[in-house]
Amino acid sequence: MPDVPKSPADIARWADWLELSALEADDHDASAGDFERALKILTIGDSSDTSAQVFDEIHGREVSAVDAYPFESTGTVVALRKTFPSDPAPYLFCLLLSYCGWQKKKGARFDPWLLFERLSCVAARSYVGGKVVQFGTSGREGRGAKNVFKTQVQRLTAEIFEGEGYKQLPGVRAQDGRLDLVAWKPFPDRRGSQLLLFGQCAAGANWEGSKLSELQPREGFWDNWLHDAAVSPLIRSYFVPHRIVEAGRWKHHARLGGIFFDRCRVALHTAGEAGKDVEKVFEDLRKSCSEHWGYRLPN
Repeated sequence: MPDVPKSPADIARWADWLELSALEADDHDASAGDFERALKILTIGDSSDTSAQVFDEIHGREVSAVDAYPFESTGTVVALRKTFPSDPAPYLFCLLLSYCGWQKKKGARFDPWLLFERLSCVAARSYVGGKVVQFGTSGREGRGAKNVFKTQVQRLTAEIFEGEGYKQLPGVRAQDGRLDLVAWKPFPDRRGSQLLLFGQCAAGANWEGSKLSELQPREGFWDNWLHDAAVSPLIRSYFVPHRIVEAGRWKHHARLGGIFFDRCRVALHTAGEAGKDVEKVFEDLRKSCSEHWGYRLPN
């Protein structure tokens, strides 16, 4: 069974715990009774109110992720679906990454943080209904090679038909300004003035605080490294494998980070996506879950 959360007030983490308990159980379900017994470990008295909040959060996940949510709930029991309308790997990978965390291991084949960037690219492309370019660490094969950053900027401007190439700033080291992906919905006329989504991915535990506002698409990236001024509005977005329960906290984070993609939104916008690139991402998610956390994900 997964480790019991340390705080009885962490509703999102308790909901995660119930989902993981259902994933691990022989009958693939977990109940309010399992939750109440776990709370006794923390010597909590009346757990009925907390239990109701946890199952409300699970219901919220069902509503948010729709068919991409791999569980179903009766209000007192959460169970792994017997059949899945869409691949459960994106949601379950994010669940494990959020709850269990990750530390670099020598000889590991997969880096879950970088896999999350690739998964976020799939979600961003689906959301805008267009194209995506991966711009972060995982999109830079041989990132130490000369002119990698310049090449990426030139590729981006050629594909979005804006910016007119790379601009070198004398005496300033080229850096991406925390940019991990750019997704856009182009027009057939191959001209600017289009939907442009700039995204930052944060898969670790330190995703809150100042990190939320680090990405500045215009001041930190475009104005520094592209020749021509932007024609399109630059929309900022933030991708995390976590869940936020409190409405006020959600609004605060979204105001700082831009369009906010939590676990459910990422899973929702990868559901039904097809192609060899998507299949490869999902395959690597499964291998990573097995390698890092010992979970063999269902199909």
